Parts: sequence; C-alpha cells; structure tokens
Amino acid sequence: MARVFCMSEAGFLQHKARVRISNDLGEGMDLSVHCVSGEDDLGTHLIPYHSGYYEFGFRPNFQGTTLFHCGFQWNDVSHHFDIYIANRDQKHCTLCLWNIKADHPCMLNEETSCTNSLWHQTHTPGRNMISDGSEEGYQVPINMVRSQL
Repeated sequence: MARVFCMSEAGFLQHKARVRISNDLGEGMDLSVHCVSGEDDLGTHLIPYHSGYYEFGFRPNFQGTTLFHCGFQWNDVSHHFDIYIANRDQKHCTLCLWNIKADHPCMLNEETSCTNSLWHQTHTPGRNMISDGSEEGYQVPINMVRSQL
C-alpha cells in the first residue's frame, strides 16, 4: 500500500482551523472585533448581542507558531486578546469557540462549559490606541498595528 503525503510551501499541509467569536456582553451591547496575524488583517466586524457570530478560517503554519490577535471594543471599553495560539489551541480544537464577556473571553470546550482567560491589558479608547483606518473610526491597540493599516 502506498502512502501519499501532501506538501505545501511551508511543509506538510496542516488541517484547517476555524475561530468563532460570539458576543455575550449583555442586552443591547454590540461587540466590535478586529483580528490580525503576522500575515493577515481580517478587518473590523460588528457582532450584535446573541444574534450571530464572526468566524474565520486558516491553515496553521507547519512550525506551530500561528497566532491571531484580536481587539474588542464596546461602548467605551476596549480589550485585546490572543484568540488563537497554535501551541495552545491546535491540539484542542479545529473549531475554536469563544464567547466574549465583559470581564473576560471564554473558550467553550467539551470538558467544561467555559475555560476562562484573562484580557491582556485594558485600554481606554484614545489612549495607547490608533485608528484602524475604517470609516467607523474603530481604534485598536498600538501594538496591533500592521503595515496594512
């Protein structure tokens, strides 16, 4: 029996991963999400409370260093978080489900209903922030700025 191996530019072809982000902030609170990696700027997306989600897919790199970082904004609050870290998430989920709560992001899994994570740092809009260049004028932490902005 012959074995067939698939190769990509980066090495063996990795499975496709997906990240789904849901808004669990509270009634009437819309969530603005802006995700970036070292190679991609996924733009800004608005998620109404409990009426949808934002999902994106990608192939993790062969080296296991894929990272997606997201900024979250609602009302006058802004946070940021590494939503996908290959060495943390690759072995646990091909569909990584996240609920964004006011006090923390929450990864849903089969063993427990929620794995709590901490925000990296709290930001006040306008302070240590820069416009993402969108018509809406969303702001992202300065350390999220990529050459695409």
